[in-house]
Amino acid sequence: MAEGVRANRLLLKSKELPPCDGPKLGMFAHSRAPIEWLELLPKSTPESEMGSQGYVFKVKILSEIYALKVVCFRPPARIRIR
Repeated sequence: MAEGVRANRLLLKSKELPPCDGPKLGMFAHSRAPIEWLELLPKSTPESEMGSQGYVFKVKILSEIYALKVVCFRPPARIRIR
């Protein structure tokens, strides 16, 4: 198994992030709930146009609306929104 995959699996098992000293973010209360992907939100700055920071989606989780940031290192081949 590649070291990066192993590291990601360990992070997914963490109850708090980041795995270092300092303030922590707890696990999202509804982490196992289904996500309804509503909309890809537009990028707001020239730097963000390059996609270097990822993508932000409007999503619905258990009838609540959230902004969900997906960080990626290359553009997705296809983004489909219902």
